[in-house]
Amino acid sequence: MKSDEIRERQPPESPVPGLRENADLERDGTQPIDGLVSEVVNCARDSGDREVEELFRMLVAEWKTAVAALSSTTARAQHPAYQKITALGQPAVPLLLRELRERPNHWFAALRALTGVNPVPVSDRGKIGPMAEAWVRWGEEHGYL
Repeated sequence: MKSDEIRERQPPESPVPGLRENADLERDGTQPIDGLVSEVVNCARDSGDREVEELFRMLVAEWKTAVAALSSTTARAQHPAYQKITALGQPAVPLLLRELRERPNHWFAALRALTGVNPVPVSDRGKIGPMAEAWVRWGEEHGYL
């Protein structure tokens, strides 16, 4: 046997979060292959979404604790936890909007950075309640909520 034919039989690392954890789950073998593929993709996506949401929740808690005494919105937005939330990218948008709807806070800079828009009317700038309402309305209109 040639050396290139001898391969160590180890499962490759999965680039899709949650796929490895669910690899041994039983699947209905009578289901069409398209259905099986959709099921695996949905399972991986759900697992990845849960991981992002868990990280998001931890970062929000860290940020709130760290900036509770700060009045500067600039200092709040420059905190490392806030920056990490922004670095989560597009998956953070619906999480930020839900957070804003339930507990209005200074998430506006992150949302502007992630979406490239600012739906807050000039007359409402600086008013957390109306700013939060404008973003939540925008999120609903654009399918994030």
